[in-house]
Amino acid sequence: MKGASMKYFEQTTKQPVFLASDYVPVGHLPVYFDIETTGLSARSCLIYLIASIEPNESAGEITFRQWFAENPDEEASVIAAFLDSLPENAHLCHFNGANFDIPFVRARADYHGIPWKQNCAPLTNSGFDFYRTLTPLYYCFDMPGQSQKEYEKMTGFDRTDPYDGGQLIEFYRQYVGIARFDKDRSTFLLDSMLCHNREDLYGMYSLLTLFPMLECLRGNFRARENRSLELSSEISDLRLDCLQPSSADFSADCSPLPSEDFFKGCSPLPSEGFSVVRRNDTLVLSRSFSHPVPEPMRRRISRALVPLKQDGERNEVWNVGIDLEISTYELHLSVPILSGTYKYFFSNYKDYFFLPAEGKVVHKSLGESLAREARVRAKREQAYQPLSGEFLPGTETAFSQLFRTRADDLVALSPVPADLSSVDVSVWNTYASHLLERFCKRN
Repeated sequence: MKGASMKYFEQTTKQPVFLASDYVPVGHLPVYFDIETTGLSARSCLIYLIASIEPNESAGEITFRQWFAENPDEEASVIAAFLDSLPENAHLCHFNGANFDIPFVRARADYHGIPWKQNCAPLTNSGFDFYRTLTPLYYCFDMPGQSQKEYEKMTGFDRTDPYDGGQLIEFYRQYVGIARFDKDRSTFLLDSMLCHNREDLYGMYSLLTLFPMLECLRGNFRARENRSLELSSEISDLRLDCLQPSSADFSADCSPLPSEDFFKGCSPLPSEGFSVVRRNDTLVLSRSFSHPVPEPMRRRISRALVPLKQDGERNEVWNVGIDLEISTYELHLSVPILSGTYKYFFSNYKDYFFLPAEGKVVHKSLGESLAREARVRAKREQAYQPLSGEFLPGTETAFSQLFRTRADDLVALSPVPADLSSVDVSVWNTYASHLLERFCKRN
């Protein structure tokens, strides 16, 4: 649908189709969208530009669309046209759109009397939000902020647009005021607004290439079939400035669409699990990738087992550090092997007696025969079995036997297996998963 006189641009190109299928309800089609507004309040401001990307997996192509209001009176046409373009099974994907874009579109649709609640199912839910989903990467890589542009730097997506959304508000005001009188200036303003909006959307689309690393850090160790990583051999070096509107000369020099090499480089498919090797007093868990990891992600990161701001008395185990090293083709998780004596605390401590004279506990089935003055009911801190040897810290539920320094200690330890190769890979995956969680949370 094209509004009364609004500008409408559309182009379908052969591109890698990233569906983010794990984040979209079964049977739904992801549609990526972004809006440009004249301010932050939907009560007093309007939408003057909407863009969307609709992937076609079977054809290996994406369709890019833009709707632009030449003046405020065309806002209703822009919104209606965008909503009409959405397939019934569309699932809207956005960056922080649950807090801004979707509520803004709803409010402006209500203002114009557009019945979106009855006629546009995709707008009735919050969709998929990149901003919320990518938060673990923000913590892991100590990023300076969570803006879309900061995440784009992790992918290597290169923008040429020098303007921000605030500057574009003034551009739109100028465009509405002088478009009829100064063709050169109005063309520059239009090009700048369209280019910024397109780079916002393609930059958002490029964030899908962060998902393999995100899944790895989240502990997803199954290299499942992911058709979103299949790359079309027909991808060209198409540039955004080739999206020529029919009603105006368009010469904006925008960033190119992500190329095949870009998506290959940013989409390392991890191996199914971790390999394990001991190096002196360190256990190293390694995992390989099928493609090179983007250069901005290659680094060494250290974390304490327990967050620094954790309340309570700290001990030497809490301060143990774990290292995550991400290289071109591999991820290495280094864990120190601790030597000492630690305690296995019985969960059913009420079933034990503590013998003060001997400093140990016995099960009540044996203790009943002892003199009453020789035994007392065991407290939680007293019901334990000590063990000396080598231990792996921070295992949580990876191994069956968990030792601690105190019963309420946040850090659990397990004896180092005598034969590392005899341990099933699923156990190492679970162990690594718990350790990786520390890198995905606030330090």
